[in-house]
Amino acid sequence: MKLLYLYANARSRSEIENPSSGSYKMDYALFGANHANTFGHQVIETTETQSNSEKKWIGIKLNFLLNKFIKIIGGYGGDWFKILTLKRSIAKTDIIISTSDRVGIPLILLMKLGLIEKKPILYISIGLPKRLKKMRGIYKHFFISSLTQHVDSIVCYGWQEAQTLKELLKDKGDIVTFVPFGVQVDLFRPISEETTQHIVSIGADPHRDFELLISIAHQIPSPITIVTNAHHARVLEHKLSPFPKNISIIQNLAFEKMKDLMDSASLIVLPVKENSYSGATTTLLQAMALEKPVIVTETEAIKNGYHLKDGHNCLLVEPGNSQELLHKILLVCKNTEFARNLGKHARITATEQLSWKNFEEKIFSLIRACL
Repeated sequence: MKLLYLYANARSRSEIENPSSGSYKMDYALFGANHANTFGHQVIETTETQSNSEKKWIGIKLNFLLNKFIKIIGGYGGDWFKILTLKRSIAKTDIIISTSDRVGIPLILLMKLGLIEKKPILYISIGLPKRLKKMRGIYKHFFISSLTQHVDSIVCYGWQEAQTLKELLKDKGDIVTFVPFGVQVDLFRPISEETTQHIVSIGADPHRDFELLISIAHQIPSPITIVTNAHHARVLEHKLSPFPKNISIIQNLAFEKMKDLMDSASLIVLPVKENSYSGATTTLLQAMALEKPVIVTETEAIKNGYHLKDGHNCLLVEPGNSQELLHKILLVCKNTEFARNLGKHARITATEQLSWKNFEEKIFSLIRACL
């Protein structure tokens, strides 16, 4: 069976086509594409039709203008130009796996309009209910109709997001499946026997609540390192500078260095603002697989389905509750044996319940069901 993976950017696709670049480390960004052959499938290479930079520039400009118009009429846009340039690849594939709303929304609507060939679609939703809430009127009705007509299966990593989509789609809600995300337990495994009294917080998505952590940092005796992207770093600098003396911020840390930093930490802290689809899930599972004590906000995204037990394999805190966060950080810092047990149980949970192998098996089972 031939599979076409649609990504929000070209980087992920190039990592599949050039595995020597180290893409095996980024399995979570590839959604199983680099292991498709293990399940008897072939990932087809994309053949984008723009032949020169001038055509590409024109396409980007037209895409920008089209999205402005779509926003005015109550819609939510995306990369229409990319989908149209992939018509040949779409024609050759058996199933399309859409990994981002940026490509998924145009894919569905262009298929509905008959501008690209109809193919089975597995749609990975990371915030689709949020996009639907921004749509209005006829556009929203047309999109939902297109979604239920052309999408064979919708996968959600957040439990609550899956429930919300089921309610929105009503009698078509059975196409929605909650699939807990996974972690590469062989890659993320404890290495360092000794750890430093050092707290680490990692993330780049817009729901990370680093401000909450910084607000209580002066009451924490350990150094705290926040790893994020340049945008988050600028926002934090603008809002909260000067930082408490025990806070340091690192921008865009390379994968291996990030993994080493997590491995050497005594505690991973992941504060997240309330939402239905992001629970710092990728970093949370990596920390658990590394056998680290981890404190994470109990958002709707991870409240169910991830086998998290407060005080057993992690510590859960309410969104925005700075005092509870502080209390649990100090609890771990002052109790080495308790922290060690949290980490051990976290590793067991990750290995037995949340491995990447389990995730891929569920995804490829859904892919087979699309035919």
